[in-house]
Amino acid sequence: MATQPKNDWPKLGEKLARKLDGIADEAQIKKLVIDAVNQIIDAGVTLKRPLGIIRKQIEAKFPKLPATQVKPDGYYFTNTGQGRVERFEHLALWYLTENTERWSVTGDDARREYWQGLPKFGIQQSTQSGKTETSKTSPLPTLTTQMLETAVVDALGLDEETKEILGLARTHSGLDLAEFIQKAVKTYANTITGKIRRLEEDSLENISTEELLNNPKYSTYPGRAEEMVRRAINAIKIYNSEVATEPKQRWIITQSLLSELTGSRGSVVQSAMKKYRDDINSHHQKYPDFFNEDGTLKQYFNRKRGIDIRDEIDLVQLVPNG
Repeated sequence: MATQPKNDWPKLGEKLARKLDGIADEAQIKKLVIDAVNQIIDAGVTLKRPLGIIRKQIEAKFPKLPATQVKPDGYYFTNTGQGRVERFEHLALWYLTENTERWSVTGDDARREYWQGLPKFGIQQSTQSGKTETSKTSPLPTLTTQMLETAVVDALGLDEETKEILGLARTHSGLDLAEFIQKAVKTYANTITGKIRRLEEDSLENISTEELLNNPKYSTYPGRAEEMVRRAINAIKIYNSEVATEPKQRWIITQSLLSELTGSRGSVVQSAMKKYRDDINSHHQKYPDFFNEDGTLKQYFNRKRGIDIRDEIDLVQLVPNG
């Protein structure tokens, strides 16, 4: 019996990304994505892994953008997952999901209603008379544990790879979702508090950048990510003023750029950027080429074909110490 050929999900993702290039109409994007997902379904495999691969292809072609910018065509606003960071994502990512019920949710207003309409049980609502009454829920036969757990995982906004890891871990643990989350939170909290105690004897400001980046000892230290973001901001400033020899070689300090340099989550970077906002703005003002005629920062200035920011800006070399 002949062996079936291996499904090439990266190739399918690349093909989808090419088809989506230049398309801003949501109906067209939706059709192209659903056609791709149906190819996975027709192959008779589970959706998790192929969707995760394809999502990475789409994210590489259409990167996430901070919500401080004007929403680009073909994108939608979200603040789910990733530390609840407000951002714009390509519409293809909305439809690249195992939850095919989302396929019927089209348009920004509908998406807002979708998230607001997730089941809430045992909540009392005020009536016009000022009294309270228990809100009515759907008949019990329509509600299952699997449906509720799917809604909770959806609300967490986990990426497809994390969803797959969570599913495998729960299967082996034998725990329901609530028990698993409780134990995971407790374990991580204990790890963090243990690091806090050690930090009392070891200030991160006295640790070299090379140590912070490469020594596993510091990987989960509280404040490590914020410290690396601070050093990355200084490194970009040094690079722009002392290394770059022409305007196009410089870099605007953005959330996505700092995340890429440090590997830190968007929420951490966003918090650190608020702390250093005045310093960042002052630095940007030195370079008129960063700005449009209306005074806004150029959206695509940092897109330099064939150049990786990590190859250009060496944190260890530019900011060796705190």
